[in-house]
Amino acid sequence: MAGRTPKPTHLKLLQGTHRKDRANPAEPKPKGDLVDPPAYFGEEERKVWDYAMTHAPRGLLKMIDSSHMEVWVNSLVAYRLAGMEVKNSGQTISAANGATVINPAMSIQNKLATLMMRAATDMGFTPSSRSRIVLTEETPLDNPFAKFKVDY
Repeated sequence: MAGRTPKPTHLKLLQGTHRKDRANPAEPKPKGDLVDPPAYFGEEERKVWDYAMTHAPRGLLKMIDSSHMEVWVNSLVAYRLAGMEVKNSGQTISAANGATVINPAMSIQNKLATLMMRAATDMGFTPSSRSRIVLTEETPLDNPFAKFKVDY
């Protein structure tokens, strides 16, 4: 299907642009907040995961989003490693035939940046995607009087 990617309903609700007449009444509702990183993650991946989870809006990422988060974390860690390789060996290197060529780590870094930014945009981790999210309601943790709220 051509055209703009539809905005997820939970983002419409946060932004205050949700309209019931245009909503899909049978839209699946993901359950469970995303919390724990995959078991295979090493120390660096866990640090990046924890940083993202600490700074992401509460309740935005669900368990079903774990693959996006995993791609973002792995891409960021690998991006940093490729950046260190470029820093250590330079932007150009000498090939086996003596010619000067672009360091392959730079191409790897560029591909990882594309993956990372695509996942980051989908999850609201970039300034432009974040600017489209408006939190319209206080969460129970922010409002000490939330327990007295009555829904009519």
